[in-house]
Parts: sequence; C-alpha cells; structure tokens
Amino acid sequence: STKYSEYVRVKVRKYWVNEKAGVLEKNTSLDPALIKLDIDESVWFKNPNESTEEEDVYYYCNPLSKAVEGESNNALPFITGVTIDNQITTEVVLEGGTKNENGSITGNVTNKYIYDNASFYIEIEADAVQSHNAEAAIYGAWGVHATSTAEDDGTLTSIDGNATGR
Repeated sequence: STKYSEYVRVKVRKYWVNEKAGVLEKNTSLDPALIKLDIDESVWFKNPNESTEEEDVYYYCNPLSKAVEGESNNALPFITGVTIDNQITTEVVLEGGTKNENGSITGNVTNKYIYDNASFYIEIEADAVQSHNAEAAIYGAWGVHATSTAEDDGTLTSIDGNATGR
C-alpha cells in the first residue's frame, strides 16, 4: 500500500450494440458521437491526443489523497448525465410502398429507425499513478508527458503539450 497521493486517469469507451441470436454485436453503423456524456471538464481534463470518436481519455489534474483503510474516497464524481442526440430519431428508412411521379408514396410503408433494436454501451476504465516524482511516474505508467507545478503532489498543468487550464 502506497503512502502517496495519486493522479487518476479514466478511459471512457462508448458504442452501440445489437443483439443477434443472443449475442451482442457491435453496431458500427451508428455514430458513437450520438452518445453524449455530461462530464465536468472544469475538474477533468480531456486529452485530445488520446481521444477518438469511440474513446475519450480524462485526467484528474490534482493529486487525490489516499483513502483511509476501510473507507472509500468518493471525491471524484465523473459522469453526471447521459443524453442520446435526437438526430438518431430523425434518420428513418421507408420500407415498402411505391413512389409516384409527383413524389407521393402509396401503399404500405413502414418507418424503420436506424436505432431499432440497438443499445448503447459505456465502458469505464480507471487507473491511478503515484504523485511522488509526478512527471516521471506518469510517463512511466501512462506514456504521456505531463508538466506539474511540483515534483511531488503538484497540479498537472499540461499533458502531451496540451494546457490543462489548471
């Protein structure tokens, strides 16, 4: 057990799946950007160098004190809300019917929404690294160059050359 405070990194993966024959399969036709996460970016820094359409990487830029043994440290609320962009309900495929010369459609028409039978998934992976000898510890554990206000227990002011605003 370490006596040092720790910096926290969180990786968030978001994607769509469909169930086929009892097996979940990733649906790559639906854009993961339609899954919107409410994360307080005044507390968490999103590193653009590590983030993709499907995965975002966040850093808590202040050292988190070690929790007392037997107690949890609930100091880091992360996701405060999830919203699905309403663009997903506007993309409709019409199945059936006949399109007439004037543009009208006659016959039986079925609206099929692109999200039919799809579910969204959010995976969160969190890890931490000691705040002692911060810049070397972060590079060794996470492979990113960080700048800190102090060798031990400082605030992270940049990650991979991106200012954290802290």
